[in-house]
Amino acid sequence: MLRWYTPKFKIMKSICITITLSLLFFYSGAQGIKDKNLQTLVETEYAFAAMAKEENTRDAFMRYLSDHTIMIINAEISKGKKIWQDRKPDSSLLIWKPMVADISASGDFGYTTGPSEYYPSRRQGEQVFYGSYITIWKKDAAMDWKMLLDIGVYPQPKPLLNSLKIPTLSETPKAKIRNSRLELLDYEKKFRTSLSDTSEKTYNSLVSTEARFLRVGLEPSTTKEKIKEIMQKEIDKASYSLIDGATSYAGDLGYVYGKVILTEKEKQTNGFFIRIYKKENNKDWKVVLDAIHQ
Repeated sequence: MLRWYTPKFKIMKSICITITLSLLFFYSGAQGIKDKNLQTLVETEYAFAAMAKEENTRDAFMRYLSDHTIMIINAEISKGKKIWQDRKPDSSLLIWKPMVADISASGDFGYTTGPSEYYPSRRQGEQVFYGSYITIWKKDAAMDWKMLLDIGVYPQPKPLLNSLKIPTLSETPKAKIRNSRLELLDYEKKFRTSLSDTSEKTYNSLVSTEARFLRVGLEPSTTKEKIKEIMQKEIDKASYSLIDGATSYAGDLGYVYGKVILTEKEKQTNGFFIRIYKKENNKDWKVVLDAIHQ
């Protein structure tokens, strides 16, 4: 999760069953969620955040990382455990909470996203840096939720809770879909080749009505108008290079990530992107989250 930000150093912190968590301000709020797997995911996220706040960030990350967790640090992809093993606990403060959580019909795969605040130290009056995090979660052999990938968007304005969109529920298959990962990777290519077509029909075929776009310097964009504005602006400015992706056992929820080069007034900026897809109407992949980390 690229949930972490300092000016010189960055560690950033679906079914599909979806829930908006804007009213869940306390860990106990997760108890009211009807779906058991979704409830455990939300509880895990709240426990993670509580440990970071009450103890320290380093030990909290070590508790929820897997051996395969990918994190993006200083424009490089790194193994999460290696990064945090080499760090010592310090007095910095990282606060976050999930605003949206989504899981697969198979209950083994999901993601969380929401606002975060980073304080270089816990002294009163310390400067705060705002951002958004996105974490992909997967259950391990012991059926515990562990992080697969963690990325964030920093800096952003102080979040406005009422700017977040309430996702909708969707039906999904409960049986495993063969080659769903390859299917998604192929669809990602279609998505990228279709970006130059900003027609209403193309947009509706690619982007979910519950989509959320996260960009540096902007509040989370959740309306159709704002998202189309971002896509149109980036038509000739963003060049994507896919690295990999994964899907749930049910093949209804997945993500892709890779490198992105942003060109603005002949200046190039290297970054990373993540796109989370879920199937709607049991057949159509749609983007539900799109984020760029610079």
